Formats: sequence, structure tokens, C-alpha cells
Amino acid sequence: MDAIKINNLSFAYRRQVPIFENLNLTIKKGEFVGIVGPNGAGKSTLLKLILGLLTPRTGKITVFEKNIGYVSQRATAFNSGFPATVKEVLSGPLKSKNTLFQPLTQAETQEINEALEFVGLTPYKNELIGNLSGGQQQRTFIARALVTNPSILFLDEPFVGIDQDSQETISNLL
Repeated sequence: MDAIKINNLSFAYRRQVPIFENLNLTIKKGEFVGIVGPNGAGKSTLLKLILGLLTPRTGKITVFEKNIGYVSQRATAFNSGFPATVKEVLSGPLKSKNTLFQPLTQAETQEINEALEFVGLTPYKNELIGNLSGGQQQRTFIARALVTNPSILFLDEPFVGIDQDSQETISNLL
């Protein structure tokens, strides 16, 4: 089964030179794919096109499921003084506007605990996010993306600004 299928995709920002022309790509369910290239090559643009954040000039993008997890390359570029715990950061995607200020359900708490265990951050559950290292913050945002059990997980530059040990830890998680 195809997880992502891109047919004859073309895209350019405004009237600029096209970033993609007639791009074709198929990613099968269960495949682990990394897209690498120099700055400005279009990696983040392709990701935004797949996520539906940008509209292609021509072509078609099909994603087999709508439940998508996404960790931005700027996930850790937030106000580190913001007084939110790791648990509170993870609870965000689980709450709708109607239940935002209600206590977490037992099922939601279980999802959070499983995501924290997966990324190895269970001991930091009640720590303020700003007190964590860059690698721990990145793992927190990966757990946040995983807490809703996405069918597909997109990570845009997951190793930006984190040390080698954290890069290896995150690579092993994935």
C-alpha cells in the first residue's frame, strides 16, 4: 500500500523559478524515508506540500491517512520561559476547544505516559519544558506528535541544534 504518492508535482513561490517540476515519488507503508539536501533545496517546501500547507501549481499528492504527526524544524524555538510542564505540552493535541480546561481522562493520561516512555522522558514528566536540554525538548516534541498515534510522522530537521548523543537517541527511537 502506498503511504504517500506524488504525481507530476510542480511548485514555485509566486513568480520565482520552480522548486519542483514534474516530481514523482511513491513511499510505501512502513518505509522509513529521509530527504536530505543543502539549505534552500526544497526539503521543507516538499514537506509543507505533503501536509497541505502549500498548494502545488500542478500535480497530485495523496496521503493514505489523514492522521499525520508533524514536528517542525522550529519546534524548540519557543519561549523557554513559558511555564508548561512536559506533560502539559503533550496534553495539547489531546484536548479539543471544548475540553481544554477539563482534567485529562485516564485514556489521555495513558497515551501521554506511553509516548513519554517511548522517548525515554518519563522521569521528566513534571519538569518545565524550558529546563530541559535541547535534545530532551526535541524528544518532548516528538512525543507530542506521537501522542495521537499518527499513521505518518513527519520530522523537519529533527537534529537542528542538538548534540550528537541526542541525535543518536532520536535516530534509535525512529
